[in-house]
Amino acid sequence: MKRTHPHAIRLRSRVAATLALLAFAFVAAPATLAADVTDVGFVDQAKLASIKPFADANRQLATYKAELDRQFAGRMRGVRNPSDQQRIAGEFQNKLVQRQRSLFGPLFARAQVAVASVASSRNLSVVVDKQIIIVGGQDITGPVIDAPEVAAVLDREAITPIQKQAALRGIADKIVVYEIP
Repeated sequence: MKRTHPHAIRLRSRVAATLALLAFAFVAAPATLAADVTDVGFVDQAKLASIKPFADANRQLATYKAELDRQFAGRMRGVRNPSDQQRIAGEFQNKLVQRQRSLFGPLFARAQVAVASVASSRNLSVVVDKQIIIVGGQDITGPVIDAPEVAAVLDREAITPIQKQAALRGIADKIVVYEIP
């Protein structure tokens, strides 16, 4: 019969205890973190994008883009100079971006105000996209979609949110925010 050295037994015991501790930490950590994070909310932006105003704006943009594509093809016929081609392509790209901003800017502003309103009413300090959340947080997508009072206040008071750039550190260098004057 082969005898196991006492040091080897102690080493195996330590390894087993360390593995058990790591397994416990791996299982318990998400639950502990979720319990501590009560002021984080999340919104399913894909669900927001599927509501009627956004779907209508997407259809309008697609129709406009199809018309621009036809105009672009007509304008590019016979243009051989690469710098002229690039200039024309830039013009059409700018037209598309301007239309996109005019269609979606007010919708994004209202959505941002609705998110801020719901977040404030639930004492949330942070609201992120659903895709970022792994564990925890409060889903506020439904209340944001069902917040017509926000749109009504903006319409009634003739308030037009102003698009601004906000500088950040970390994940993104800057984001677009809408300020209510």
